[in-house]
Amino acid sequence: MAIFSRTSLLLFSILILSCTTISTSRTKVSVGTVHKVAILNFDMNNANWGAEFSDSMVHYLLDYGNWEIIEREQIFKILDEQKLSRSGIIDDSQSVQIGKILGVDAIIAGRGTALNYVNSKKEPVSYLVDTFSLKVVLVQSGAILMQSRKKPGTDWTIPRLAKYTLGLGLIWNKEDMFIESCKYDEVAKRMAKLVAKNIK
Repeated sequence: MAIFSRTSLLLFSILILSCTTISTSRTKVSVGTVHKVAILNFDMNNANWGAEFSDSMVHYLLDYGNWEIIEREQIFKILDEQKLSRSGIIDDSQSVQIGKILGVDAIIAGRGTALNYVNSKKEPVSYLVDTFSLKVVLVQSGAILMQSRKKPGTDWTIPRLAKYTLGLGLIWNKEDMFIESCKYDEVAKRMAKLVAKNIK
């Protein structure tokens, strides 16, 4: 029975890992401790809510992380002074430049594409993320500390799979799970947990 339980757990874990749409890569090089970060506005194609998405990330990073996060108006002030876009479309060297001016250890930037979705009831659903890529750039070296990427589709996390299974697909159907996992607030929460896990 114990062997069956371990085998079932292993198969369940493999199923979860193969069904998740969010993956993370982290540098293998040892880096210093990150104490202070700045989060740029996320650039989202087909949407005008990149700033709200970034604010959601700040909220969850304060929950899961242990860093000082620079106030957004300070970032905007630097961007305006350097005549850079607030949308987040800047390269890594500009991120480093902004980070040095702000006195932060790392810059978090992200870009992606919003999903224009109409549900099975023919109702449009807003604020959904189709694809998204987030990276943490170390200011001192300019190196990418970590990068997370969301692919299209449902992000079948363990809680989400349990919710769907316990409801027998009747309370929450696959479309409900898809919409839930693509909401920018849910994507921000998942990304913030991954950042907190990978940055010490």
